[in-house]
Amino acid sequence: MQLPRSQPTRQAQLEVILALRRAIEPTREESLPRRTMVRTPEDAEKAAESVKACWRLGDQPIESVTAAIEDGGGVVVGSGGEDDLFDGLSGWANETIPLVVVSSAVSDDRRRFSLAHELGHLFMEVDDKVDVSAAEKLAHRFAAAFLVTAATARRELGNRRRHLYIRELAMHKQKHGLSMQAWLFRAADLGIIEQSHARTLYATMGARGWRRQEPVDFEGKERPTVLRRLTVRALAEDLISPAQADRICPGVTRKVADLDAQPLGAMDARSLLQLSPNERDRLMEQAAAVVADEYDNGGGLSGFESLSWEDQYDASLDD
Repeated sequence: MQLPRSQPTRQAQLEVILALRRAIEPTREESLPRRTMVRTPEDAEKAAESVKACWRLGDQPIESVTAAIEDGGGVVVGSGGEDDLFDGLSGWANETIPLVVVSSAVSDDRRRFSLAHELGHLFMEVDDKVDVSAAEKLAHRFAAAFLVTAATARRELGNRRRHLYIRELAMHKQKHGLSMQAWLFRAADLGIIEQSHARTLYATMGARGWRRQEPVDFEGKERPTVLRRLTVRALAEDLISPAQADRICPGVTRKVADLDAQPLGAMDARSLLQLSPNERDRLMEQAAAVVADEYDNGGGLSGFESLSWEDQYDASLDD
């Protein structure tokens, strides 16, 4: 394969990914969601449901929006750092492959929302009569519906509520990867709470400084992996050399070599019983030495003893 002589820049990653795909699966055809005509927020909801149905994502929490896009035939490229002037950009490669460029400097929940927002731009055909500002709001609605369907939101919060606790928003953020503020807007958009109550809670969050930095974090898996996966596969199938693989993903050959080595303790019970008593004792001693640091002098796991109910309770979230 003809590949760059040096490590590809972010701008060149797409070309490398496409080249590897063509070499590995030359006859592969992607089954992409259809673009949906959108005029109203309800249309945006339906468009999000259509994309999720095409990619068979269901209505359970999405572990990784990045992986969903990559598995669906799209490409995600992380870009830049703290100086990024955007959260996300999107377009079409070769007019057939969805491409999303997302800032690597933002939090995981914000990155997930940006990815879903850009999917909205890709798969919604917004009516020409809708102005730019309204179109952005439709993409926001698409993103919220993609991450948390209306049915899921009502299952989590109920069909109608007079009051929401901020602690609820924090819990649902950590479960679904949708920010507390976005959950608040979602509840109001779906009529679960009154707009006046949403404004009150939003003001409370602002007074506590939580609009810029929310009090709980979401740790997701929103790092692109398709380039590394394709590189490892191409290397395994002798389509590229180890030197080429290292130029594409520095260190990938070393990491693969480490993974190929059988780890201590990987032997199953049947194989263990087939060893001689002396050999079994030796392996058990080695295994005990590996985990020795996890135990204190009394024989219990020291890490667990350091936790208590107080460690898990955050009073700052109480109203």
